Amino acid sequence: MKLGKSISATLLSLALASSAVFAGQGGHHNHGERGMFNKRMANYLQLSEQQQSQIDAILDAQKQLQPQRGQRGDMKQQLNALTHTNASFDEQAARALIQEQQAKQLERKVARLHTQHQIWNLLTEQQQQKLQELKEKRQSRGHHKRGH
Repeated sequence: MKLGKSISATLLSLALASSAVFAGQGGHHNHGERGMFNKRMANYLQLSEQQQSQIDAILDAQKQLQPQRGQRGDMKQQLNALTHTNASFDEQAARALIQEQQAKQLERKVARLHTQHQIWNLLTEQQQQKLQELKEKRQSRGHHKRGH
């Protein structure tokens, strides 16, 4: 059971790292191509140039799989159209849209986990330990992001 918790904790920290990277690429705090958090993380973990290049390639591949903001907005507009109408509620259409949304979310989460797994396996044992310690330190201070 401890191993399972350890793996879950590690995946949580990698989720935080990858979320910060994606937020840095299109969010309010754009601090460069890889995001401020990722550069600090690379320094903290003392990543080699090769590791950094490999991680960049992994993250670039992951970014290509992410839907554009407009695609997510289209889904929201379709859901709003179901509720903002004088016609009767179309439950079948609502269920179909929600199922489509859930399927896309599932694929994004699986892709994110795959990315985290790839990055984790690029790290040395010492780097993995440092990342785990940082994650535990952040958890003890209450740094949680949206349940990731």
